[in-house]
Amino acid sequence: MRKKDVHAAVAAKIDLGYDRQHVYDEMCLEQPDLAGKKLADAVRWTPPLAARQHYRTEHTALLAAIAANVLLPLLHGQADSGLPSFYGPGFFTVLPFATIGLGIALARYRLQVLPWLIFFTMVGLVSGLSHYEDMVVDGWALAKTAIAISIATLSIFLQHKLAPKYTMDRQFSPPRPVFPPEEGAHFF
Repeated sequence: MRKKDVHAAVAAKIDLGYDRQHVYDEMCLEQPDLAGKKLADAVRWTPPLAARQHYRTEHTALLAAIAANVLLPLLHGQADSGLPSFYGPGFFTVLPFATIGLGIALARYRLQVLPWLIFFTMVGLVSGLSHYEDMVVDGWALAKTAIAISIATLSIFLQHKLAPKYTMDRQFSPPRPVFPPEEGAHFF
């Protein structure tokens, strides 16, 4: 099975309301050749419905912070230069295309992009902190830094809560991944 097909099959089972461990075990029974790290990673990065519901506020806040991060340079360019042409070369250098793509992926719960979002945000923070003197005077730079910190914090939080790492149970041969219990899941 191709990677895309594995992710689609895992997403279909998650949409039925299964938790991660149930999805992994059922996929191993259906496709024994898939068992292993490839399947475990696909299951890890697909959050169950209960976890999505439980952390929907944090997820929405992250998407809003990403939108603010995209709109802030546009508003800053609009406020500084009066009425710039949005179709000139300056528009393409201001608009953070990577953030837009990552935001779209996160809106679709493609959590495997969270490490990339954390990396890009941290690089932006470190480069922004090198201009600390400008940040004290410039409110736009201060707002951009505050948004970047919120993006990094929410991304790290959601990565640990919506896509927790699995442990390998060595009692089985081959070792079997064991996923932590789902937060927000209520079993009767």
